[in-house]
Amino acid sequence: MLNLKKNAWLLLAAFALIACDPDTDPVDPDTPEEAYQSYRYEFWKNTLDAGWTIDFVGTQADPGTYEQYVGESFDVDHEGIGGIESDGVKDNIQEVLSSIEEPDIVLLCVGGNDLLNGDDVDSVIENIEIIIGRIHQLNPNIKVFVEQIAPGHSTFMTNELDDTIQQFNAKIAELGSSVITGGTNIHVVDMFTDFTDDFFFDDVHYNEAGAKEVADRYFQTINEVLGAGTYKVLPLGDSRVEGAQP
Repeated sequence: MLNLKKNAWLLLAAFALIACDPDTDPVDPDTPEEAYQSYRYEFWKNTLDAGWTIDFVGTQADPGTYEQYVGESFDVDHEGIGGIESDGVKDNIQEVLSSIEEPDIVLLCVGGNDLLNGDDVDSVIENIEIIIGRIHQLNPNIKVFVEQIAPGHSTFMTNELDDTIQQFNAKIAELGSSVITGGTNIHVVDMFTDFTDDFFFDDVHYNEAGAKEVADRYFQTINEVLGAGTYKVLPLGDSRVEGAQP
């Protein structure tokens, strides 16, 4: 696929170095403001400000330290796993769903690691369709909000990688009308458009401003679709879901 395959191992190694290896992670655990972020904390604050009641669900528990907000403690449950690809999420999703309370909403961010590894766009989309299908086997009314993924920092991006991400995002846009994935219960959230270098902690992960931007885009879309309410929310995907807040 493209010329990306011949240097994919270099891109993947860079991503793995940033995302997964505690021995080479540049983050100082005593300086949380320097850690790359998940959108989950900012999204949770948005929901409190709007009068929603949400309960994050997942088999993972964020060990980070988060300040209380309006007298409430942050809900640390999620299902973000650094370095995971779409086939890993596909293989795990039924076990995850059987281990948690049934979600009303799934926030799905996956595919970036696949594309860095040079995987074919169509195969990644097929995996995402299967993931969504398995979620809807549990309950077809679960609302899945799936990301058109953000790019990386401009110094990290190549023309080939940009083209690949745009191909991927174009196919994600088609999922909302796909019979296979359930049509009206799939909602696409654009994280790509106008996502600037100011939003990055490193080559591929968000800083606090980026986390806030992602949270706001999720919140705006969900608010348009569902409005205020009480929801169980499953944040699902890779290190951009997981974050590295110490």
